[in-house]
Amino acid sequence: MAVGDLGTMAMIADAGGAAVGVWQPGLHKGFAVVDEPGAPGWFELHTRAFPQTVAFYEKVFGVPTQSMGDTPEFRYTVLLRGDEQIAGV
Repeated sequence: MAVGDLGTMAMIADAGGAAVGVWQPGLHKGFAVVDEPGAPGWFELHTRAFPQTVAFYEKVFGVPTQSMGDTPEFRYTVLLRGDEQIAGV
């Protein structure tokens, strides 16, 4: 849905069924403040469809990932922007 000339937003479901809001910027680029108290600093997703969900974010958003653990007791993958970890699954 277009939001005037500010950008375009959508609600989608990932491979595990989680609702995800996405934003394609126009005049409004997104978060104005990051890495400061009170600003978004980390995003975390818990899912029962782990491999499918990780593959979804890699494919749909082109986000590289890094596995931090992949055993039945501990499955955790981080999404990367360059060398920076930006979210966890």
